[in-house]
Amino acid sequence: MHISELETPAVIVDLDVMERNLSRVADYCRTHHLLLRPHTKTHKIPELAKRQIASGATGITVAKLGEAEVMRDAGIDDILIAYPIVGPEKTARLARIAERARIRVSLDSIDAARGISAAAARQGSKIGILIEMDVGFERCGLSNERDLVNLAFWGKMSLLFISLLLLAFFQSTLVRSVAIWEETPSGRSWAQVLAVLSILMWVAIVILGRWIAYAQIEVNQ
Repeated sequence: MHISELETPAVIVDLDVMERNLSRVADYCRTHHLLLRPHTKTHKIPELAKRQIASGATGITVAKLGEAEVMRDAGIDDILIAYPIVGPEKTARLARIAERARIRVSLDSIDAARGISAAAARQGSKIGILIEMDVGFERCGLSNERDLVNLAFWGKMSLLFISLLLLAFFQSTLVRSVAIWEETPSGRSWAQVLAVLSILMWVAIVILGRWIAYAQIEVNQ
């Protein structure tokens, strides 16, 4: 069939141009030490998304849950959802997707973060969070530094609360079995795991605290 014989409208892809574009953007990111995460809303085709990953992308970006589900069902397991997910039904779907893939969501409010956190806790899955800043388009994202500082503050307080829960668990269970750790290595292993988690969380708490302090100085100037 000749191109002139196609019924219109028709989508036509020049495969040579497509491959050249895939290589060009991947090479640019490698040269400049950038992580590439293309947005699939430009094509919405899982096979093309896989070609982008094969060319060097670290994962993909989607706009909504339905797109994330399609891409995950196609075997793609590193997905960023670029817009906040709110509401119990949608956050429950998000948590279920996160059981089968590495999922991150960009958001700009405490309410959205709390809803996602609650859904992930109920489902037993992990969902990464990116804080979005409005850089002038006025579509979504935090519009000033003070909002960002407030969100970081609540993130720090959440980590402090989790750290206290870990401490309480350690004191109420594992400490009581210290004397028999030699006979039951599993107790010692759990203590080591909790110790590593505690160290990581306290590092994050200190970093957030320092950042909040410096950011607050900038905001107040």
